Amino acid sequence: MKDMTCSNSTNTDDNDYVNSKLDIKSYGTITFSQNYSNTASFIRIPCDACPIKTKELFIEQKYNKCPPLIISVMGSTKEGYMRSKLFQIFREALLKIAKTTDIWIVSAGMNSRVTRFFGEIARTNPDPSRPIYLVGVASWGCISDVEQLDVQGTNVIYTKLHSNIKGETPPEPNHTHFIFIDDETKHNHANAIKFRSQFERAILGENFSLESMTNKSDSTPIVIIVIEGCADAIKKVYKSVVHDKIPVIFVEGTSGCCDLFAKCYRLYNGRKSKTELFDQTKDNSLSVENDEELKNKIREALQIVNHELAETSCTNAPDHEIDYFELIYECVTTRNKYLNFIDFKVHSLISDDINLAILQALIKFTSCEKNIEEKRKQLYLAYEWKQIDIIKNSIMKNERDWKLIDLNDLFEKALIENQVNFIQLFLDHDFSINDLFHNTNKLVDLYKNEFNDPLKSVYTEIIQPLIGNVSQLDEDDDLPKNSFTILSNNEIDINKELFLWSVLTGRQELALLFWTRGRNKICTAFIAILIYKNKTRTERNIKYEAWIDKFEHLAVQILERFYLTNPYKCKQAIVRAIPEYDNVTWLQLAVVAESKLFIAQQGVQDVLHDIWYGRIDRRVSHSLIIFSSFMLPYSGFLTYCEELIEDSNKYNEPDSSPYHIPRLKTTIDKMCNESDTTCSRLIGDDFNVVHEKSGIKQYIENVSIFLHAPYVKYLYNLYSHVIFLLLFSYVLLCDYFPLYEYQSNYGPSMTELILILWVFTLLCEEIRQIRAKKIHSMYGKLQSYFTILWNKLDTVAIILFFITCILRFLPISGCFNIARTILAIDLSIWYIRTLDIFSAVKRLGPKLVMIGEMVHDLTFFMLMLTVFVLAFGVPTYSLLNDVQNFSWHMPRRIINLAYWQIFELQIVEDIEKNYELNGYIMFFLLIAYITVASVLLINLLIAMFSNTFDRLHMDTDCIWKFQQYSLVCYQLKRPLFPPPFIIISHIWRIIIYVFSHTFKTKWFYMKYIKQKNQAKFKINVNKLLTKQLEEIEDALGNEVYFISLKANGKQIEYSNDFNEERVYSPQEIVLTKIKTLENQVLSVQNQQSNMFRYLECLMYGMKKIGGDDIEMPQLHQDDFELISLVPPILLLIPKI
Repeated sequence: MKDMTCSNSTNTDDNDYVNSKLDIKSYGTITFSQNYSNTASFIRIPCDACPIKTKELFIEQKYNKCPPLIISVMGSTKEGYMRSKLFQIFREALLKIAKTTDIWIVSAGMNSRVTRFFGEIARTNPDPSRPIYLVGVASWGCISDVEQLDVQGTNVIYTKLHSNIKGETPPEPNHTHFIFIDDETKHNHANAIKFRSQFERAILGENFSLESMTNKSDSTPIVIIVIEGCADAIKKVYKSVVHDKIPVIFVEGTSGCCDLFAKCYRLYNGRKSKTELFDQTKDNSLSVENDEELKNKIREALQIVNHELAETSCTNAPDHEIDYFELIYECVTTRNKYLNFIDFKVHSLISDDINLAILQALIKFTSCEKNIEEKRKQLYLAYEWKQIDIIKNSIMKNERDWKLIDLNDLFEKALIENQVNFIQLFLDHDFSINDLFHNTNKLVDLYKNEFNDPLKSVYTEIIQPLIGNVSQLDEDDDLPKNSFTILSNNEIDINKELFLWSVLTGRQELALLFWTRGRNKICTAFIAILIYKNKTRTERNIKYEAWIDKFEHLAVQILERFYLTNPYKCKQAIVRAIPEYDNVTWLQLAVVAESKLFIAQQGVQDVLHDIWYGRIDRRVSHSLIIFSSFMLPYSGFLTYCEELIEDSNKYNEPDSSPYHIPRLKTTIDKMCNESDTTCSRLIGDDFNVVHEKSGIKQYIENVSIFLHAPYVKYLYNLYSHVIFLLLFSYVLLCDYFPLYEYQSNYGPSMTELILILWVFTLLCEEIRQIRAKKIHSMYGKLQSYFTILWNKLDTVAIILFFITCILRFLPISGCFNIARTILAIDLSIWYIRTLDIFSAVKRLGPKLVMIGEMVHDLTFFMLMLTVFVLAFGVPTYSLLNDVQNFSWHMPRRIINLAYWQIFELQIVEDIEKNYELNGYIMFFLLIAYITVASVLLINLLIAMFSNTFDRLHMDTDCIWKFQQYSLVCYQLKRPLFPPPFIIISHIWRIIIYVFSHTFKTKWFYMKYIKQKNQAKFKINVNKLLTKQLEEIEDALGNEVYFISLKANGKQIEYSNDFNEERVYSPQEIVLTKIKTLENQVLSVQNQQSNMFRYLECLMYGMKKIGGDDIEMPQLHQDDFELISLVPPILLLIPKI
């Protein structure tokens, strides 16, 4: 044992001094045969050994510090087994405590029922890094085969399982330490019990404080837990509570002294509360006894028989003279706050109830200290044990406490440990996070804990790549903004910054909390979606997909409610530039985040519809617009609206909605945003003011407005593309001749030259589109350009066309044939390109989405089909033909032989008429091939198409609406004239750019700015309108969030829901349902009796009116009883 107690000491003389003071008789280690994995250390000391020296030797010299918490367990020494439910509850409770706090359990050390109960808990601890130390203080004379433990520093293999000698018991094999008290007597526990009390008092120290649980201290808090309990337990509790002032927890319902203390406690407190009520009200109806009468009544209620209770003592000579009721009553009356109870009879008892009781015992004990420091220690302890209810109900009961206690360190700790419940509690009590993060130092520390990088590099290297090119750090912009960088500002939006930190670190619940507290909820939701989507690609964790769906659902719900509340303001909010996020809009972020569901909402579609038709009145029919596109002069007589977002006058009147804010006239500034990654449109100046014009100026302006509408541009480009295809087809079919024969002196035809010029203008337009990308590098521009399928087709088609032009002018016959072949392929690509134009049609657009997905399925199907085509074609071709020289025509013949058999378009007569061996082989090959290819694979393809159709049927419309944004942007940015007249627009743009940037001409610069702003749909509203929109968004965001919490079955207030751990037995479930049914039956019976009373009154009233002519049935008492016995459900069945 000396290596356990003394080997770690640096001063041998001190160790010898302590050993001489303790007079250690033997020491060593014990290995039990029941548990070879556990080796327990032990010492044997006399009963008069100094408890303080024992504490120094046993704890401080071994572990250099006192344990944060000691639990002393007491119970009956009777044999048997504890209930499995109690074992499970205590095991879960102690393991939860062990995760956050090092605990020691002090027991009697003997292999009795209660001690064995806690030994099994220590043995089944799944985390060896957080052990539960079990210390047994036992009498040396009560140990079976104690002679083999009389050693000096050696290991003893203890094999004794049971003892047949009365009064002797083997040690419990799962203990880690033993202190054996040798009083040189046999079968006497009295001195061991006495020393254990002194030892616990020595550990407790002079001044008990919670500081030892949160900081290093000489004293250690102790809690005594009593299960069952005998007469010795009553005496031990009395000494611990009355003299040593140690809190005690009784497990009520386990019989023994626990039930006695519980009954006395409840009777006394009940009478005491009645006395206090009498003192307050002076109500004479309340009979109040004096103290002696109260004591006698409680004595009668407890019915304690002293001599019977004394016989339960484990000592050899139980003291029959002790009045055990006096001991219990004194504990209840003088140390009431030290007594705590856990009702084991309650069916819903769970492990958290045990932890709660232990924590309440410690806090109640120290609650007499009213100073702020003690409350702070209690608060830290409750946080460590994650007992939020204790904080709300016991520690921080007054709002004043939240103001006086410094919570900065605890709040920061809760942030790092992702304790959302505690953070929510602090914020609900107006904890000022702005004071905590008044500068960037704390925020920098938070990021350093996670990324080990400076804050600036975190933003530039982590956040910026995750959200893409939505915003640019430190980029000059004409619009006022407050970008993601925070280092240049003294004031920061801490809710936004903590939200971004939570998202980056994967703290989803914490991110949702700060999302509800921040502004611009839809914008921040999309920022989170962008970050999570990039994390999904890199980390491939499915949890991010659920988080993406959560934020997208919140954004969509806010938009839906916003639109229902006030459609006009909702459309303003969709295109409003948000300075806090580099002037991006909801629409831009939704597109970058690929939120198809958000784009498909009615509010966004209305905005896109307004942009699509420009300022043409919605009431103008499509046929009239198409007619005006042919008869352009008629377009000047159409109806136009002054605003891009129409129906403004409709919402100038006061709104009756709960979120209505009176609409104010604002001026929209035309400005440019360099960091815009998507096309935008700026609403014109003074959009609330309707300019009245008349005469020729108004007519010309109407025609100009008509031509600049994206829908009209689309129509003219459609007409242009149809004419282009007709011209292309005519040239290829009728006017494409070689130049080296009879046309060598004439050159290409006029139609061919027009076609070449036309394609050249298309090439110029594609170059313009690439240069218009708001990306700095050319590689980025090209990469963004080629992400679109139609751009790839355009590039291939234009390249093939100019290849044919080069080959066409070479005076070689083969080159002309190749050029004509390539031109034919090129024409087919231009025809396929027409599908993109059809995507604007609502009936055709969704179908194109399905076709695209089915082509994807067809690609994989063709891979499988190729295997079977070759598996049949190559063997069959080899059997049909002799050995041949290889030629490039052979693969075509093989595929031609096998492929058309699938559709029964080719029958090989050589197989039918060949009755040789190879003929039969080909015959069976054909049967197998047709069975697999025609039946299996074709039906598989149909099933794949059906599955794709079913999968996309609900989402097709949503996907098509999302693609409509790209179409609107594409047409909005296109020049005014369609090809080939688009060359005029290109030349004009070049002239404007050269004169505005090279020659610095003011007029051309204004034209350049106007031309640039024409391709934007973004409004910069003033502060008043911004405040209105943000207030509506915040109110709706909070409403949507709390509704989502209810839908998910969560509580609105962040509190520990202990019910999730409760497991109800079938009997309990049945009893609950029976009680519910009884309550419903009683309710129906009450309603039934009331109905009879009303009917009876009604009959008497009718009799008064009608006289004696109305006969009333005579109901006897038996009839009422019979009716009351009828099941209520039968009364509801109508009579036939």
